[in-house]
Amino acid sequence: MKNLYIKLSILLLAQLCGTAVSAQIEKGSWMATGKSTMYVDPLRFSIQGDIGYMLSNRLMVIPSLKNSYVNFSKLALNDFNFGLEARYYYLKPGKKLAPFVGLRGDLNADHSTFYNQNSTRLLANTGVDFMITPNLAFETQVYYDMKSDEVYRYFARLWGLDFSLRTFLAKNKKTSKKAKKEVLVYQVEKGDWVLNGNANYVRTAVESPWFEPTFDLILTPKVGLALSKHWIVGLSAYTRLTSRDYSYFGEKEEFIIDKSYASQNGIGVFGRYLHQFSDSKWACFAEAGYTAAFSISANKTRTWFSNSDSDRIFYGQVGVNYFLSPKIALEASFIHTEDSVFPRAGNHLEFGLQAYLPKQSKQTKP
Repeated sequence: MKNLYIKLSILLLAQLCGTAVSAQIEKGSWMATGKSTMYVDPLRFSIQGDIGYMLSNRLMVIPSLKNSYVNFSKLALNDFNFGLEARYYYLKPGKKLAPFVGLRGDLNADHSTFYNQNSTRLLANTGVDFMITPNLAFETQVYYDMKSDEVYRYFARLWGLDFSLRTFLAKNKKTSKKAKKEVLVYQVEKGDWVLNGNANYVRTAVESPWFEPTFDLILTPKVGLALSKHWIVGLSAYTRLTSRDYSYFGEKEEFIIDKSYASQNGIGVFGRYLHQFSDSKWACFAEAGYTAAFSISANKTRTWFSNSDSDRIFYGQVGVNYFLSPKIALEASFIHTEDSVFPRAGNHLEFGLQAYLPKQSKQTKP
């Protein structure tokens, strides 16, 4: 009887491996996942939901939401996380295995027994999806924490192994065929102008009993010129408005809570590589830039004022565009900054609008 079970298991495994599964990992398809995870030492429980969209037959973007609870000694941490992952699949037709590599940025809102602050993570991952059916896959992946804030590193693992079930939803074929007859997105060409305006709101904690977290509003309007259908260069303006509450002892040893204000203003240059997908409203990009700026600082109750003219801001940025109309797009990106005056800038998410203006020759065709 034991040998019979073994033979049946081998036959079943051979049948599964020999069955060609037409995976729904293709351009226009969606992916959805919900999972819960528990770790021990320290005790950590998390619930996570992912939604992915295939920008092409190989490239997927995956925004996710996760809530985690950590219990370590007398410290209880409730962590709310928003993540954005770019994933590249290597999938051959008729195969059940879909290997992938990915890069993920996380923004965490940490609320604990003793403090509240935000933290960031940057993770690289690689793994494989095993297609059980055309719409269901078992996924295993290994991830590495490339860059985390010090507080989050205390509770996170630098290396991790993750398992989950993925559901893939095929695109609507009828809608896709109809869409191909329409002009979904304007395709950028050499000589076109690009207008861009981004904004983000950053809350940053400071490791000091005298200072409260800072609140920053960052505005970055840009104007660019397309050198080709992929490369855009241009000028950018930069404004960062910062406010912070801090406390100190006055001349009569009274405890005073004050507020300080600061602003950064400057102009810079940037270069962007844009990749548009045919018959799709999605595009992805990578950008780098430099800004020369000056700072102005002042406080609310005491009379002091300072300024600086030596600010240097370098940044790298990756993101996606979603076209609301053929020439207007929403933009979401993950950005890392290195700042000589505001070193705490670090990593954050940025959102904005983008408009494409064709060169004049396109609008005056006879």
